Amino acid sequence: GAVTISLTGLSADDNYVLDMEGKVADITGSPFTNPDLLNPGTHSMVIYNRAEGFTFDGRTARVNAHTDGTSVISLPGYLKTVSQEITVTADDTLRVNPVPQQRVRDLQLELEVTQGRPELIQSVTATLSGIAGIFDMEKGQTIGEPTSTVFSFTRDGSKLTADARLLGTMGAVQTLSLIHISEPTRL
Repeated sequence: GAVTISLTGLSADDNYVLDMEGKVADITGSPFTNPDLLNPGTHSMVIYNRAEGFTFDGRTARVNAHTDGTSVISLPGYLKTVSQEITVTADDTLRVNPVPQQRVRDLQLELEVTQGRPELIQSVTATLSGIAGIFDMEKGQTIGEPTSTVFSFTRDGSKLTADARLLGTMGAVQTLSLIHISEPTRL
């Protein structure tokens, strides 16, 4: 049987992929018909977008590492996935309307310097540990060991702000460590 997929709101730059039991096809429009006919029965289907900042291996999406290899990038693209079982009937077309879910969340941090002279702060770098770096698209959950990400704050007066995008947290504790560089004080 044939499988036709309709994704609501699909745009040309979404770069979606259909993984039908390990066989991958680029979704070129909506509706999209799987190029292969399937045997009658139940099949496992995963749909995802090739979001920037991710590496895909089978049904696993991994946030790319920084060039130093010790942490993951802080602002990967918006990964969207959906996984479902479908039942195909012989000599018929199954029409499905899956809804991919966004798997990353934006984290916006704002800190205020309440003591000293914030104008002397030249830069602030943060390391956030205890976050997820791998997503199992078939199971719809984060997997693996906790990792960390590094990002920079910008200063506007006494306020420090930073943005990160995360798959989620891993482990019992998340730690945010800050390193700041200030101008030397002149007398």
